[in-house]
Amino acid sequence: MSALAAILHKQGHTVSGSDQQRSATTDHLKKIGVKIFIGHYAHNIPKQTQYVVHSLAIPKSNPELREARRRKVETYAYPQTVGHLSRFYYTIAICGTHGKTTTTAMVAKILIENGFDPTVIVGSKLDFLDGQNYRVGKSKFLVLEACEYQKAFLNYFPNAIVVLNIEPDHFDAFKNEREYHKVFDDFIARLPDDGILIQPQKPSALPFKLKVPGKHNMANAAAAMKVCETLGVPRTKIKKSLQSFQGSARRFEIKGKIGRTIVIDDFAHHPTEIRATLQAAREKYPKKKICVIFQPHQYSRTKALLKEFGPAFKGAALVVIPNIYEARDTAKDKRSVSSGALVQELKKNKINAIDGKGMEPTLAYVKTHHKNCDLIITMGAGDVSSIAQKLIG
Repeated sequence: MSALAAILHKQGHTVSGSDQQRSATTDHLKKIGVKIFIGHYAHNIPKQTQYVVHSLAIPKSNPELREARRRKVETYAYPQTVGHLSRFYYTIAICGTHGKTTTTAMVAKILIENGFDPTVIVGSKLDFLDGQNYRVGKSKFLVLEACEYQKAFLNYFPNAIVVLNIEPDHFDAFKNEREYHKVFDDFIARLPDDGILIQPQKPSALPFKLKVPGKHNMANAAAAMKVCETLGVPRTKIKKSLQSFQGSARRFEIKGKIGRTIVIDDFAHHPTEIRATLQAAREKYPKKKICVIFQPHQYSRTKALLKEFGPAFKGAALVVIPNIYEARDTAKDKRSVSSGALVQELKKNKINAIDGKGMEPTLAYVKTHHKNCDLIITMGAGDVSSIAQKLIG
């Protein structure tokens, strides 16, 4: 939403918006000229508003949406608006269960450094985008992170699609594996006759090393290389861009140290992502003792993948579960699983795991015992990164 707001503002539209709390993101938007409100209230909708755009997380009962309906102002979900935007570009859409943000960042970096001057929408802040998650270019190219949640990417008009991988996820939005796979088929079907489709790439296809560790990043880079080669970028120049790629925020991001213990923050929240992150950690730090603070994202996902989480943490010396991050969960979801149940599942797989019993108690425990670890990795798609920040702060 913040990237879309900034792009529309820089294209000359009058944009205002609201969020639940102030953040670095809202401060940036305010700085560039977007009017920001903190909190959601009916009076936040300016009198001459023509369109109201909302994220998929906003309920229909939201006071600003109610006010828009009362005034008969047109309302659109975020993917609908991005879809409209994509009509005006040659859109390169990066999709898949894992690796979207990193691969979108890689493709963007290659194209920027080779004169394509793309507009970019990506799910993480990047150093080469001046610490932001968007870029407004002057060319016809749009590089877009395309998410399958609630079939969002079926609103987009892609000219090139990169499919990284497909593994069932978003259990609150898809009934079963067949439905999850079908949405990718439907997205690919949106390609025009002269469109480009890049299928999942093997890590071994990448003929050089990266600064970011892990076989998953080699596969991401191979996919980025394939699409950029197809667009006409010479392999030697692609190699130069990828070899200097530093990664993105919350993707194996080295935050600092607490004493002699290295603190890393990572977005991994699916068993496949957890395995990939731990493999990358062992690759980069082969002799270090790894401790993980893992915050599962959604009760529904935790319940559905409970048996898969156990073996995913193989190689970790300790796993601490502070809580389960609630997102779009029903009361039934919340009754179906707990942090304690996940701890027991990990123990069944002979993983040394403890229930942190909350964020603050987990922080206190890790501060007291950090000397027992060489490497601490905070993992999850919720607010667990705040622990990493407090550890080094």
